[in-house]
Amino acid sequence: MTKWLALLRVNKLFFKILLYFLSLLVLVIVIGVFSYTNYVKEFKRDYNDKLTMNLQSSADAIDGYLQMIHESGVGFFGDPVVKRLLKPRSTYTEEDLAELYLLPLSVGRTRYSLNRFIDEVFVYADDSSVFTASGLNAFDSFFGKFYHYLDYDNTYWKDRLESRFSIEIVYPATVDNSFGTKRVISFIATNRDGAHPAVLVATIRERMLFRTMEVILEPGVTRVLVVDNQGEIVLNSDSSFGAESVLRQIRGEASETPEAPQAAAAELSLDGESYTVSSVTSGLYGWTFYALTPVDEFRRQASGMLSLIVGICVLLVVIGGLFSFIFSFRIYNPIRKLGEVLAQEQSGLNWGKESQAHAGDLQQIGSGIHELISYRLRYQHELHMLTQEYLDQSLLRLMHGIDQREDQNEELLRTMRQRLAFDQSGFVCMIVSVEFLTPFYQDIQDVDRIVIQSKLKKIMDGLLRDFITVYVLESRKNTFLCVVNAEDETIREAIGQGLERLVQTFIHDWSYCRIHIGVGKYHDHVQGITRSYREAVTALHAIEDNEPFTVRYAEDLGSAGAQHYSFADENRLLNLLKVGDKGGLEEMADELLEMSEKRSAPYRVRTLLLGEMYQTAMRYARERGMDAESLLSDEDHGRMTGPLERPEDFRQSRALLVRLFHAIADREADNHRPPGKSTELAQLIKQYVESHFTSDLYLESIAEEMGVSMKYASRVFKGKYDMNLTDYISFLRIGKAKELLAGEQTIAEVSEQCGFFNRTTFLRTFKRLEGVSPNDYRKLIRKDERRDNAASS
Repeated sequence: MTKWLALLRVNKLFFKILLYFLSLLVLVIVIGVFSYTNYVKEFKRDYNDKLTMNLQSSADAIDGYLQMIHESGVGFFGDPVVKRLLKPRSTYTEEDLAELYLLPLSVGRTRYSLNRFIDEVFVYADDSSVFTASGLNAFDSFFGKFYHYLDYDNTYWKDRLESRFSIEIVYPATVDNSFGTKRVISFIATNRDGAHPAVLVATIRERMLFRTMEVILEPGVTRVLVVDNQGEIVLNSDSSFGAESVLRQIRGEASETPEAPQAAAAELSLDGESYTVSSVTSGLYGWTFYALTPVDEFRRQASGMLSLIVGICVLLVVIGGLFSFIFSFRIYNPIRKLGEVLAQEQSGLNWGKESQAHAGDLQQIGSGIHELISYRLRYQHELHMLTQEYLDQSLLRLMHGIDQREDQNEELLRTMRQRLAFDQSGFVCMIVSVEFLTPFYQDIQDVDRIVIQSKLKKIMDGLLRDFITVYVLESRKNTFLCVVNAEDETIREAIGQGLERLVQTFIHDWSYCRIHIGVGKYHDHVQGITRSYREAVTALHAIEDNEPFTVRYAEDLGSAGAQHYSFADENRLLNLLKVGDKGGLEEMADELLEMSEKRSAPYRVRTLLLGEMYQTAMRYARERGMDAESLLSDEDHGRMTGPLERPEDFRQSRALLVRLFHAIADREADNHRPPGKSTELAQLIKQYVESHFTSDLYLESIAEEMGVSMKYASRVFKGKYDMNLTDYISFLRIGKAKELLAGEQTIAEVSEQCGFFNRTTFLRTFKRLEGVSPNDYRKLIRKDERRDNAASS
């Protein structure tokens, strides 16, 4: 005893640490009381969060099933064999009957792709025959015996051929066959694209859908109720549960809180028992999934919490003193061990085996550190993905001519240096257009086609990287933008070597695809990417032959090379959008597309032209503060940015582009101030300028004519039309000059007739607005005229 007292006197620090540990035991009681009072609340919240998460996961899984069935139906009706043979039996020829065995095979392939969750797939085109994966069945026998719907007679299925809906879902119905009775949900797809209507039906067992939600139903307490967007019950996990009563109460709750989130938890009372309700809404068909859990279940699980807390508190107080004493003696030992663990981890040593010999806190600390390292690696991967997305978006903005601030350009250059090893000051852009031919879709299975198309970007990056420093991104389907980092113009030789490797790789596949490549010129600094990209588009536009592999360099086109979509065209389009000239916008689109067609531009190039005008209009709308996505529907935006594989797709996209132009013009008109004196003055100024722009017109004369100051006239005009008055005068004069350049007048005569009394001013203004000099513009006009004359002769 004397020895211990002497030890305590000498080790005052240890004694203080021991008292600190013992004082913490007082908090055990406080924490116990607080834990019990908050346990039920926290348990309920955590349970509802997990339940909502699992419910969302189940809803997403069911959406995935339905989406897969829909896509398989589209693929089935798109099968050439199905298109040829799926028709009424009365229309079959002898050749059709000989090939009729192919239809069950097609049905079988569709069922095989859905096999893991589907119950049955059948298809029919009349009321005499039904095709399944096992063969041909008589219509009445199939629905009367082999797959008998107790809730729907044969007439119902005959009427599906006349249904006006492309997609229908038959909610759980009872089906009887030789294997027993089951409940299924039927997904009905009606095809009206062919000469004869046809119906494909895929059924999912109700049991399969509940199995998807077994993570929710497993405790045996929670009930699940699924309703569609019309309030009709789709699924009910407990048929004895009052679903209609529940729905009425839920709708009552929803009416009191109309702005509730998509995934929410609430409480309701049913037959004297309280339930917590979690709900999510699926994004595909708008089904709402409700999970109901009795509140008593939470209380039951918390009933033993009090005794548990009391026992734990007593146990902690009893052994806390002992452990406090031990921990005080060994307080520095865990710290030392922890330092050793960290040191070994940082040096790359495997400390896991050593730590297994020390069970307890150290092992837990080591596991925690291991987890932190895993998190760090995962976040590094996420950072890499975000950086790649940032690079793609920034480069696409540059290529589409969207101006960036200087600090943004510097940040982009820094990122490219760090992530892509772009250490040179210049850039060259290439556009690689891959066009897959009909044999590719006929001879290669769809699964293999998807793999090939998904690997194209990696293949090109790997082939070119051996010769040049390049970054490849996919702007549109099967169209790839390659940004090459170069030191000077001599990069062309290395680019040629890389493209030669590309030729050798695809040399045996020309029957399946064509590859055409446009290469821009070398330009310095990051702004050069925009110019090189436009030159690459122009070079691609100049490819007129049908060779399987063609490369065209912009520097080989000369100064008079045909512009695909020049800066001048873009400026002109922006000016027309500013003044809201709907007719001029539509006329310009038709003019550029017609010019491209006259030059025998390939189909993909005309598609690129549509995309460039679309990007210009969308960029203008965003810069003007409009909600650009709302100008067209999501489906229409998808058509404008997706691939155009058929001529009718091109015509539809042209109409959508014009509609977008008109929407922007209308939105601009709505944003202007309501009519008043300033609006009337702006209109008078516009009319006066349009009547006198060929004369010696200047701001002072306009202000004097209107009886206002120059500053006020300029401000009113810009406020009305969002365009400087002097810019509008120049726009009108250059438009007149372009008409006169088609004639035989000299440049000086054209300049004077348009209102430019200084030839230098005319040349500078024309070059600024159109991107080329008047002489070069006249050469382009003459070249097009000669080509048209040659084509007509």
